[in-house]
Amino acid sequence: HYSTTLTARAAAVLGNAKDAELYFKLADEIRAAYQAEFLSATGRMAVDTQTAAVVSLFMDLMADKDRERVAARLQALLKTNNFYLKTGFVGTPYLCRVLTANGYNDTAYKLLLNEQFPSWLYCVNLGATTIWERWNSVQADGLIGDTGMNSLNHYAYGSICEWMYRDMCGINPLPEAPGFRKVRIAPQPNGRLQYAMARYDSPVGMYESGWEIKPDGELSIRVVVPFGGKAEVVLPDSGREPFVVTRGTHVFTYRPTREYRFVWSTATATVGEMMGNPKVMEIVEAIRPGTFAYFSSVMGMNDHAATFRELQGKFGFQCTTDQLDEMDRMLADAGYSM
Repeated sequence: HYSTTLTARAAAVLGNAKDAELYFKLADEIRAAYQAEFLSATGRMAVDTQTAAVVSLFMDLMADKDRERVAARLQALLKTNNFYLKTGFVGTPYLCRVLTANGYNDTAYKLLLNEQFPSWLYCVNLGATTIWERWNSVQADGLIGDTGMNSLNHYAYGSICEWMYRDMCGINPLPEAPGFRKVRIAPQPNGRLQYAMARYDSPVGMYESGWEIKPDGELSIRVVVPFGGKAEVVLPDSGREPFVVTRGTHVFTYRPTREYRFVWSTATATVGEMMGNPKVMEIVEAIRPGTFAYFSSVMGMNDHAATFRELQGKFGFQCTTDQLDEMDRMLADAGYSM
């Protein structure tokens, strides 16, 4: 379906109307056959995996009415796996792009910033300056894995960089303006990072897009457009309609309509995230000593993807609402930048 759609679009651009009509029709037939075989009438997937959900969403293989359900199922599958991916060469290139496009940008950032196997930062923490063919191409002891096929610079998992350019920093070419004569700048910031910036050396010159979340909660977007280029700018949560800018440097600083700073609380941060922050652990332990020792010894990996509020009263975790409220007050007092 995806290849046929690309062929149809190419034919249309080249002015081959008959070919375009033929391949668009074939694409529709393939899409209908896929839905009949792999999706229920209410949008449940016959193959219930992360990759099946990613491919179905990215390649537009479902009816619009089913997209929300399949995206929610992908989110649930990731949460069940403690927000670690189980995708391979087919699903990983599109995983974070699909999450951001379907309202789960926060999960995309969680995946990017995970440090345990399998994850991108697992490789980086072992010294990677390129992304490997396998998450464990280099073993924890520093030795190369014994698998025959073992590239240390591979496109499939390295494609996370496309998400960084297209979504994190928001640089996207527009099909109606080939050669980057016009782009769409639509960054997707997240409080797990305080800032990000990307440059792309296009045929018409260097485009740049970056953002910074200020300590006071303001959001600053910086866009650089080369001579001969144009950019349609979408300022996230600004209340402003998209607008076009031409060559030069453009900076937009404003207070977004929602909070972008990462808020530590017992309702927003998972147990796993809290366990990764010594300052947060210190606050929690001051109110309920032994909490993290309990989680480490009693609870499984999947349970670390839940929040304290979700786990209250479950699995023997006895923590009162007053204690959770006090944790939230102390976390708020400590600030956003822990």
